[in-house]
Amino acid sequence: MVLNISTKRSVFCALALFIAAVLVIITIRGGYHQNLHSTIRDYIDGKHQAVSTGGSGNLRKVETQQVSKSKSRGNKVYNFGNGRIAVGSSGYDLSSSKLESMNVAELEDLYESVVLETTADCSTERRFGRKGNGGWELCLVGPFTPTKPCFSYSFGVNNIWEFDDEVAATFRCQVTAFDPRMSQESHMRNDKVAFIKEGVYSKQGTLNGWSVDSYLGHLKRFGAENFIIDILKFDVESLEWPALETAVRDGSLGNVKQLLLETRIEKTRTKKNFKKYFSVLKSLYDTGFRQWKHNWNTNCNYRSSLNKDLDGKFCHELYYININFLTDDRPAQNPADLRVLPPFARFMISKAKNFNKANDILKTDLTSLTSVQLEVMYFGILEQVHVNCPYSMRIGGTADGGWDVCFSRPFNIEESKPCIAFSFGINNIWSYDDILADKYHCNVHMFDPSMNAKDHQRKTTSWFYRTGLSSENKVEGNGWKMRTLCTLFSELGYRNKKIDILKIDIEHWEWTSFEKAFSEGCLTNVKQLLFESHTSELVRQKSDYGRLIRVWQGLFKLGFRTWKWHKNPQSLFFKSAASPKEQRACCYEHYMLNTNLVDL
Repeated sequence: MVLNISTKRSVFCALALFIAAVLVIITIRGGYHQNLHSTIRDYIDGKHQAVSTGGSGNLRKVETQQVSKSKSRGNKVYNFGNGRIAVGSSGYDLSSSKLESMNVAELEDLYESVVLETTADCSTERRFGRKGNGGWELCLVGPFTPTKPCFSYSFGVNNIWEFDDEVAATFRCQVTAFDPRMSQESHMRNDKVAFIKEGVYSKQGTLNGWSVDSYLGHLKRFGAENFIIDILKFDVESLEWPALETAVRDGSLGNVKQLLLETRIEKTRTKKNFKKYFSVLKSLYDTGFRQWKHNWNTNCNYRSSLNKDLDGKFCHELYYININFLTDDRPAQNPADLRVLPPFARFMISKAKNFNKANDILKTDLTSLTSVQLEVMYFGILEQVHVNCPYSMRIGGTADGGWDVCFSRPFNIEESKPCIAFSFGINNIWSYDDILADKYHCNVHMFDPSMNAKDHQRKTTSWFYRTGLSSENKVEGNGWKMRTLCTLFSELGYRNKKIDILKIDIEHWEWTSFEKAFSEGCLTNVKQLLFESHTSELVRQKSDYGRLIRVWQGLFKLGFRTWKWHKNPQSLFFKSAASPKEQRACCYEHYMLNTNLVDL
């Protein structure tokens, strides 16, 4: 369609009138409300061009054509090989005298404007994790691009792991995630992501039944108070305000490069509350944090009684960079030679709530119990946890053949030079033993008489023996060579040495082997005991639960306590004599620590 000159003038005039009307509406809307784009224009003199979003996981590049340095707000541009950072300053007066002169409605309106004020621009960004709730943006320009060794502290997970997992996988950062609300106990999710069932607050203690600590308190527990933290994320449902207030005051935020912050305000709207919010936001600014992006959290159910236009707009995701890292007098990253310890490597094991039950079992007179009572007692023992191991990892596959290993001190095999592992029952599944040898440089001795393999050296530090574990030193009728545990320790030169891990999975032979080991006294130097138990139902016989319990009593006498257990998913199930409607599993996997080696 071709327009004549008069028509073009009419369209132009109409457009001008429309823009003027919008500006009037914005002005009437409130003297303290600024449009986001006008805020950006205040310190960027030019247009944002060449924007490519491309969806989650892709880079969004914004080329800043020109940034005026003549503006009164002190704008500055930093150029890097992978993009630009533009830094401006705030246009809001948050002084106490100014806030005191305002009523609650004005403070509410000002709050929205302040949290939407952009005071920096990042030309290259990327979203990590989900597109919706649980995903977060990172600025990836210059010093804000995480480089190994890097650290991320993530408060608030809510079982949404994509952000933390992707940060760890992309940058090889050590990620420590916190959430006291989740049902999972503290654990290592993988070799880069640790989960701690605790929260963040203004101080150490208990809140709503949760274990909490200040941000600095958490850092000190891991010896990380002087580390540069590449990413700090707070998504803690209004607890961000007291946590940040303390963190600003104690100076622990100074080493943070990027701050990702979800803010929520309390339902009670008072001048005191708003002054607290503004105090924290001003302190962040004074510390060097500049906001380069924001999102509204659409899950917010906030309703304003003062201004319906603000309904649902008081939950924000705010993205900050610390501009102190743009100057040469700050280190750009953690030292390259820094040994990155997983956060739980510093933790010791501790007592679980059932710790004393093992002692109660030792005192029990088994001769006074009926067969039904013995069955109930036996399965009760199998499903007790006596100690906590806060730092553990799965070695090998997730299914049959993989095993969990405790890395909390003094059981951390990475600190043994070298660690010693004995492994009975291989069944041609080598993953557990190979990882111990390849990754952790353990001396691994593997035994299985049922395999069609000769004695050989499998790895530089691992050896296979076609020998089985038994209560006697003999050769079975089928040709299997059998030895007692103490005999094998002596033959291989470990009789009086510490054994880091003893793993036994030998299909019901464990009971006679344990009984012989008790009498010969060679389990006292074993630090970790991993074994699979099998009731006699596995071999189509009725179990003598009194005998099996006495074996457990023998383990307890030596100081062994359970830190984890689970049923073997391939277990055979049978009816319980105690409750015919209940099914018993024949086979469990047990993870025990020798507590005589620690002071509990």
